[in-house]
Amino acid sequence: NVKCNQAKRDREQALQLPLQNPRPTLPLFTREQESETKHRKITMDSLLHSAAGALGQWVHSLNPSLMEDTPPFEEVTGSDICFLGPNGENDESLVVFCRDFTMRSLVGSWYLSPTRHALEMLMLSPIFVLVIWKVLPSLMKLEGSRPATKTDHPLGIPTLAACCMAAHLVYKTLGKKLLFLCVPCNVQWQLTVLICFGNWSRPVQGVLYQLLLSYCGYTLPALATPDVSDCLFPFEPFFFWFNHIALLVIPVAYLATGRVSLLSPSPTCSILWFNFQWWLVTCAGFGLFYFLPVSLVSIVSGYNLNYMLSPPPGQDLIVGDSYRLMSIGCCGLLIFLTRGFIVVGELLTKPSKQAEKKAD
Repeated sequence: NVKCNQAKRDREQALQLPLQNPRPTLPLFTREQESETKHRKITMDSLLHSAAGALGQWVHSLNPSLMEDTPPFEEVTGSDICFLGPNGENDESLVVFCRDFTMRSLVGSWYLSPTRHALEMLMLSPIFVLVIWKVLPSLMKLEGSRPATKTDHPLGIPTLAACCMAAHLVYKTLGKKLLFLCVPCNVQWQLTVLICFGNWSRPVQGVLYQLLLSYCGYTLPALATPDVSDCLFPFEPFFFWFNHIALLVIPVAYLATGRVSLLSPSPTCSILWFNFQWWLVTCAGFGLFYFLPVSLVSIVSGYNLNYMLSPPPGQDLIVGDSYRLMSIGCCGLLIFLTRGFIVVGELLTKPSKQAEKKAD
């Protein structure tokens, strides 16, 4: 009996002992902090969602007549719609049928949601501006330090630039496509005209040259996949080929005559670092121009300028909600390859130029 009573007392004491690893109890103020943090996160998420929704509504209000899906390039139903009514109506008396629209291949749509457009504008544009603001001033100083070169232009280039720019204006005006002067190849002609007929300081002239050479590679995709479906006027298809080939000849003329170079003008700045900085600036300038003003103009006009409203047709690689981000990556790669090709060409021809100087 004594042993049984002792065992009973031992069990009762064991039950009264505290746990060896009791679960910690958070103080009241810690629990309150966790609750407040969760509340702030929920509030911030709701605010961002509300702001994105408001921005999306504003972007949509710029052109409610855009269709949600890109209209087919060829008539399917006999009553395909390219644009809704002015306020997004489906009424047959208000919509624009594709059969009545001569440039249906250029029609834009809400392939990307208005909210997506707004967020990309607000998130990417400050990054592009920051890159230009931080990097461009030092590059302009380097361009201003270049030794004086020929101030004139290669023979015939100013006349060629003026004639081609005038032809562009005539064809775009007749075809009611003046907005398409903002596509890359037409922008190159505008840069060429500025170079030929502007009275610029040496740093600014150097910037224009660098932009022209960096963007000349965009001519190659246009020649590789030509689209002359909207070339409706006499000699316009011929002009399409002529002006794109000329855009490749002009940079070569400036490089061959020594009026411009992608090599660093300073021994303290390597060729690699110099061109990497210019690559950043030219990519940022390209992205800022097309993601902000051109995107807004595309939405308001309803035209798919430089494919800012929907991806290029006939391919399944650059598609989906991130197609514009993939496009800017491809454009950056093209600029990189263009500058790299020119730099290698300059380095390979540099010894021969030195030999010519010794011979003289």
